[in-house]
Amino acid sequence: MAGVAPAKERVRPPRDERLDLARGVALLCIYIDHVSQTWLHQLTPRAWQVCDFAEVFIFVSGYAAAMRYAPLLEEHGWLAGQRKALLRCWTLYRAYLAMFALTMLTVYICFQHGLRQPANILEAFLKSPPTYLLRAVYFSYCPTFFSIFPLYCMLVLAVPTLMVSVKRWPFATLAGSVCLYGLTHWLHRPQVFWRTTGEAWDFDPASWQLLFVAGMLATRFAWPRLINPRWMRRLALVAVSSIAVLCLLHLYGRYSPGAYKVHLGPARVVNFAAWLVLAQAWLGRVPRSRWLLACGRNSLLVFCLGSWLAVVTSLLISAFPAAWSQGLLPVGGVALLIALARFAPQKSVPRPPRVEPVRRPARLLLGENEE
Repeated sequence: MAGVAPAKERVRPPRDERLDLARGVALLCIYIDHVSQTWLHQLTPRAWQVCDFAEVFIFVSGYAAAMRYAPLLEEHGWLAGQRKALLRCWTLYRAYLAMFALTMLTVYICFQHGLRQPANILEAFLKSPPTYLLRAVYFSYCPTFFSIFPLYCMLVLAVPTLMVSVKRWPFATLAGSVCLYGLTHWLHRPQVFWRTTGEAWDFDPASWQLLFVAGMLATRFAWPRLINPRWMRRLALVAVSSIAVLCLLHLYGRYSPGAYKVHLGPARVVNFAAWLVLAQAWLGRVPRSRWLLACGRNSLLVFCLGSWLAVVTSLLISAFPAAWSQGLLPVGGVALLIALARFAPQKSVPRPPRVEPVRRPARLLLGENEE
């Protein structure tokens, strides 16, 4: 119809493959770390560093959430963003309940046949399954494999509000996040508000929000471009030095595996910041495999199945305590997760239309005047 402008369609920003790569590698390494009695986890950073890939996952999730919610909030406002966050939390909650029920059913059946998990982290559930199933519904009981779900749901619910704060008051948002983190450690009472019936979550939301907010702020400031290249090289040297020092402290027993993980100790923050500086320099040069990128795109599927598969792998290793099982079973689990993510149905993401270059007549290119 003449005189009516066409409706403006919202173009979804393209996915950053670096985020998918980092998240995919993080999820696979988290699965390996969750498998007990295997030599394969000695190859992950958790064995020789203070931090592990949990920090990577939370930071990248904050970055990805900011990229995903920014266009929606800009066009439709805070209510639309909060509605999307609630729907996302509902999806996470349903996935948590389904995988929790499947995992506990697997453990119960194996327990009836004489197979027990070496870590005994599910011993409380085996004493009274109905009671702990009910407690799992409202996050009062979260085993180690599922302990990140309450933290992630709380962070997702706060994304729309945090996005408004990051856009309007970025430095105040950073200061508030750091103050909340510092206040939690100063009180020496992490999880004071979410401790339930004597059991606490494995991730303190008041501490781990620091990395999530830092990931959101990273979309606001391109900090590597603001630093002189000469100072960037010096910063990378400092990062390498701090990584080496923390590695020696860890190897000589100063920090045990998982030390200060619940409330995200300062040493873990420094260690992660050092790795982040190095990743900024070389992550863009790493060849990106479609298989690893698929794990990052299907992060919820890989995490849920990885949590269940970690329990199954541990049970099989305890049933067959041989050298071949400690290497073959975890490698097979990684291959299975990659294959499931690669061949999982993908959501169709509309791409912006390709703009064809305007071809001018040859005579105009030669400088001739058009008649």
